[in-house]
Amino acid sequence: MFGPKPRSYAYSMPKKKYRAALQGALSAKVSEGRLIVLSDLAQEATKTKWLARSLDRLRNGEHALVVAGSGESGIPLAARNLPDVTVLSPDRLNVYDVVRAGVVVLLQGEVGRVQEVWS
Repeated sequence: MFGPKPRSYAYSMPKKKYRAALQGALSAKVSEGRLIVLSDLAQEATKTKWLARSLDRLRNGEHALVVAGSGESGIPLAARNLPDVTVLSPDRLNVYDVVRAGVVVLLQGEVGRVQEVWS
């Protein structure tokens, strides 16, 4: 009659704490010199080879996180075959990927969008 009832131990983190954690992770990357803001990463064709060469100069063999918006459709296509490169839009930015990445590459046009979404 009084059988077991499953219980969820899931924890939903408050939004203010999540934003503070993301801001702390980004400021840590800035203080370490591992957050790079580029004015433009556009290319004429979607080429993985070109993106790999461009990012190898910046990341020195570490995992790279590229924050590119929806207007930069060529970057996710070029990066999908690169195992150490993750491409996220500003609204998908999360603490785990920022901490995991050795270098965070942020496009100049996305700085305002990141501040708008996460401030």
